[in-house]
Amino acid sequence: MFSQNYPVTCNTNNVSAGCTFVAIKGFTADGNAFIKRAIELGAKKIVSDQLNTDIINFCKLNNIEFIHVKNARKALAQLSAKSLKINKIKTKIIGITGTKGKTSTTYIIDFILKYNNFKTALIGTIANKILDKKFETINTTPDSDYLHMFLSECDKNNINYLIMEVSAHALSLHRVNSLKFDAIGFTNLAHEHLDYYKNIKNYFKAKLKIFSKTKKSSFAVINTDNIWGQKTLEIINTKYKTKKNLINLDKNIFNKIKNFIPSCMPGEFNLYNFGMSYLICKNLGLQDNEIFNAMQNFSGVPGRLQLHTLKNGARAFVDYAHNPSSMEEVLKTLRPLTNNLITVFGCGGNRDKEKRPIMGNIATKYSDSVIITDDNPRFEDPKIIIQEILTGINKSDLNKIKIISDRKLAIAQAVKISGPNSIIAILGKGHEDYHLVAGQKFHFDDFEEICKF
Repeated sequence: MFSQNYPVTCNTNNVSAGCTFVAIKGFTADGNAFIKRAIELGAKKIVSDQLNTDIINFCKLNNIEFIHVKNARKALAQLSAKSLKINKIKTKIIGITGTKGKTSTTYIIDFILKYNNFKTALIGTIANKILDKKFETINTTPDSDYLHMFLSECDKNNINYLIMEVSAHALSLHRVNSLKFDAIGFTNLAHEHLDYYKNIKNYFKAKLKIFSKTKKSSFAVINTDNIWGQKTLEIINTKYKTKKNLINLDKNIFNKIKNFIPSCMPGEFNLYNFGMSYLICKNLGLQDNEIFNAMQNFSGVPGRLQLHTLKNGARAFVDYAHNPSSMEEVLKTLRPLTNNLITVFGCGGNRDKEKRPIMGNIATKYSDSVIITDDNPRFEDPKIIIQEILTGINKSDLNKIKIISDRKLAIAQAVKISGPNSIIAILGKGHEDYHLVAGQKFHFDDFEEICKF
């Protein structure tokens, strides 16, 4: 995949002769259980924050250096960054964090910079790519060993800018510990990932960590048109004393950019995405005409209000909206465009359960018909997930509901009840081309499916 072997890694798939293997205890697997396998594959150093006598003795017998550390995730970031000389890489890094808008904003910035002849790379939910070469993507923000290898590859390709989504998990789990950002975008904060963070205050604190990972010359664009953006501005002004490097994004920018936004990206939320992209590119040194010419030619983001016009004249929009605020933004945008809005959605398994009834309520509030279906139930019972969604729906709205667990059949039913002026909103999975059920991964793509009609 990359042009060199990993010198340091936490994944046995990347182990090569002479490398260092860092054993990390993850959420679903413990890297310490794979130490012997890593040694068999050629690892010469083992790093772990666990002290296991059997493993230590096994390392001694095989003449393998064992290094005990306090935090294996931090050690992975430090060791891989040092081995690949990340501090000497010239590629500038733009990090976008927030609950909503990360993917669209990174795609827009990437396009604007490419359109103006900069060499770019992208890391995020949909794709990781350097120039036109795509790499595998698993997490929104990958582990630090992959991330540093990717940066090293950027350097070899003389990339000017790496634009990356920075998730709260990446900040909490030290994936970006060794990076220094040249520019930051803080989009917003909303109800998400509370299965991990327990409450929104903890989630907010995790997001703020990105501001401690900047260069002295860096700048940050903060969406201050919401309470969390205002709090961010206040905290960063007080804690980091970088007032001159903070740029406010609010609705005042809309009049300046609205005539240059392509019709494939409707909705107020996209005004914020384009507004942030404009301000970041402007502060990187681009002129207004260079930015606006690029914006007008932008063709959209896969799985973000991705449009397909059906043979019967209905329009279908596939979108990744999988939390209450994103769902509401999408449905608010689509509601005025039709007198028959049909929404197909579900909620993911083994994720935040609190949002399920809220999303059920939002769906019925804006839609004429709602089809509740499966959306990556993972290891949960899909029937229980659907029942939890139903608890948020008013009795007076139950007549709008149809339950079709099979997502393929749910989409087909939405088409069946649609007409020439209908809009079908297929929400939750967006760009994803898979379905996760009981530990198995099946191919399924919402946009691919709707395009059959």
